[in-house]
Amino acid sequence: MNLNCYLGRAWEPTGFNCWGLLREFYLRELSIDLPPIGIDASRVDLVGKAFLHHAVRRLFEKIDSPEHFCVAVMRHGLSRFESHCGVYLELSNQPYVLHNWRGCGVLCEPLARLQWQGLTIS
Repeated sequence: MNLNCYLGRAWEPTGFNCWGLLREFYLRELSIDLPPIGIDASRVDLVGKAFLHHAVRRLFEKIDSPEHFCVAVMRHGLSRFESHCGVYLELSNQPYVLHNWRGCGVLCEPLARLQWQGLTIS
C-alpha cells in the first residue's frame, strides 16, 4: 500500500470527495468496486440524506470497533448525523484515518487528531 498516491490530492464536490477517495482506495488496494453515490458533496443537505438513506449503506455492516481497512463513518462536532467517511488504517500499531477533507484534500491523520478536530467515528 502506497499512501503517497492519495495524499495531498484535492477534494472535489462531485467526484473525488470523501466517498470518491474511499471508492478509489477500495478498488486499488482491495479490488472492490464500490458504486458511485453521485451527489454534490458541497451541499450539506444532500450529504446528510445520502448518509442516512442511500442504498449503498446496505453493502456494509456496523462493527463494534474499527478494523484495518474498514470504512470509517464519521460525524462532526455535536451533530447526530454522519457526514464524512474515510478508511481506518492501523499503521505501526497506531490508528489512523485516510480521508478527503474539503479545503484540505487527502490526509492520513492519527485518530486522536481527528477527535481533537471534532470528528467522531460512529
